[in-house]
Amino acid sequence: GTIHKYSLPHLKKEGSKSINGKPVKITMNCKSNTAASIDVHGLFKVFSIQSERNVLDKTGNKSTLLLERKDVWDMKWSSDDPNLLAVMEKNRMYVFRNFQPEEPITSTADLCHFDNLEIKSVKIDELLKSPDTPHFELVVDHHTKALRDVQEVLNRASITDAYSFIMDNSHPRLWKLLAEHSLQNLNFVMADKAFVQCADFHGIQFVKQLQSLDNKKLQQAEVCVFFKKFNEAERIYLECERPDLAIDLRMKFGNWFKVEKLLQNGGGNDEMLIQSWNKMGDYYSDRQMLTKAVQYYAQAKNTEQLIECLYSLEDYSALTKLIHTLPEGHDLLQTIGAKLMSVGICNDAVKAFVKSSNINLAIDCCVTLNQWQNAIRLAENHNIQHIEELLIEYANKQIESHKYSQAIELFRKARKHNESARLLLKVAKAETEKMSDTRKAKKLYVLCALELDAMKSSTLSDSAASSPMRGAGQVLNGLLSMDIGMDYANGNPWKGAEALHYWNLAHKYLYDGDLDGAMRVAMLLTDYEGILKAREIYSLLALTAFYNRYYHQTSKAFMKLESLDEISEIDKQAYSDIAMSIFTTHRPTDPKKLRNQGERRHVAPSMKDDAAKNKEICVASGRVIRDSKWKRCGTCKHPLLLAELHQRAHCPLCHASLVSNTTPQKSQNIGLNSSYAPLGDEEVQGEEEDPRFKNLFSALN
Repeated sequence: GTIHKYSLPHLKKEGSKSINGKPVKITMNCKSNTAASIDVHGLFKVFSIQSERNVLDKTGNKSTLLLERKDVWDMKWSSDDPNLLAVMEKNRMYVFRNFQPEEPITSTADLCHFDNLEIKSVKIDELLKSPDTPHFELVVDHHTKALRDVQEVLNRASITDAYSFIMDNSHPRLWKLLAEHSLQNLNFVMADKAFVQCADFHGIQFVKQLQSLDNKKLQQAEVCVFFKKFNEAERIYLECERPDLAIDLRMKFGNWFKVEKLLQNGGGNDEMLIQSWNKMGDYYSDRQMLTKAVQYYAQAKNTEQLIECLYSLEDYSALTKLIHTLPEGHDLLQTIGAKLMSVGICNDAVKAFVKSSNINLAIDCCVTLNQWQNAIRLAENHNIQHIEELLIEYANKQIESHKYSQAIELFRKARKHNESARLLLKVAKAETEKMSDTRKAKKLYVLCALELDAMKSSTLSDSAASSPMRGAGQVLNGLLSMDIGMDYANGNPWKGAEALHYWNLAHKYLYDGDLDGAMRVAMLLTDYEGILKAREIYSLLALTAFYNRYYHQTSKAFMKLESLDEISEIDKQAYSDIAMSIFTTHRPTDPKKLRNQGERRHVAPSMKDDAAKNKEICVASGRVIRDSKWKRCGTCKHPLLLAELHQRAHCPLCHASLVSNTTPQKSQNIGLNSSYAPLGDEEVQGEEEDPRFKNLFSALN
């Protein structure tokens, strides 16, 4: 084939060379004017690819072939000298200078690198025997003949002879070797000449610096530093009573452990000692050895880095102690507060923010960590305005994220009872629509009603405080004119609570086998079609009336189901088929005996009993209150028959406490304790939290 040479970037052809055989390796020297190749038969050739560089062959003709050898299996050009080439021939290594071989060296290692008159090779065969456990003995360095000769001349002859020898075999590595030898002997004149020959500007400047020193010991120490003999240089500095130079040396190379030792032995000052502690802390911090880093940062009183390390170590108790060590208004107090807030330690974070004189950050911390009582207390103690607007804004964001329980609590803390009632009513309606958890939906309606009561009480209190002489009529007109966004026909929360309460009560009677009670309560549900689905109501009524053998009521319920617009034709036909199967065997009449003795068997009044509709209904049983002993709940204002309470301690509807200070009388309304009690037997004390909302979040979640 043919080898072509082009110059970049113009791609101009500079030369070409035709070669015979099949080469397996082709390399160029560092100037790219000479190439060497090895073919499949181990024939090694060196040839010029520039037409002007020709040599005479054995016949006297011009040829570009410069060198030819046999049995060659590896080669490597020098990276800094175009006339040096290393060749592996059988088990010997030849170094060619100007295509003339030097004395061979016995070696079977593969060539890796050739630079500065030094050849680096690796024993691949030995390495492959144990590739998982390599060791440095497999890497072999070989020096060229020129480098070996110069080292021998420097050791045995004078430095002048070495200079003359290097002039005849000039190479930067040889000149640098002469310069280093001269520095060791403090021969600055010869060292300067050698650095000039190898174009080492920094070496020239170093020699000038050494010549400016008057003390030979100090010159020797600087030379030790040049050759990286730092311990020897430190020893010389200390012998010369110059610990400052020893400290500067260790600081220059970042050996801060040595710096600390030198400073503690009497050198330097406190500022340098603090600097060394900080650097040692950085050393351990960079290596994630934070426990040791904390020790050195504490010694250096570097509070900023100490905070970061303690936070990474999750040592929050130590981080909290730093609050007391910092003066008021310090900038790092805000940093500590932010760190503690990020892990939910609210109280200590608030202390840090307050001590830094940033009350707004303390309030934001309480809001973020849902500590609303603390936020309000801070705002009141420090006369911070617009805290309610902040709570409302945050509540609106919670609503956007569909976190209704948090939003309701925020509205309560902002004393926006109207908004919390709106949201509670919305959630209650959604739960009622699903009918998956009717107990939860009932609790939501009750809480909504209690919020409306709290709003009315708050309005009355504010009106009385602002205008003591204001009439009751004016206050009442103010309450009636308030836009609370409630439709009292379908959205009154007490009506919703009643509907779901009776729904649950009817199912309880049904599963307990009390068919009279189940039908009686199911008939009460017909007044709540705006809250519950009519299909659900009349399906329950038809079921309870059928099992109770009140076929007339069953017939009415089926007629209502078949007339509903919300039911599909398929379902209507299904209801019609069921009714047909029932009334082909049963007449649509109610048992006269039971109807005449209804009150004795607790049977419900008929659906057209107007007298019953005008009477009070016991929420504990669903029975009409006629002349029995009863009492009225002081919270929800619903009546209860004393005979149906069965020693209950709480109202069945709103779960308020039924503790009374007076004895109930026949046909007399007894005032009740209006404080709301939770669904358990616990009593909530204190003013920080309204006990009526003890089970708010358990209901919503």
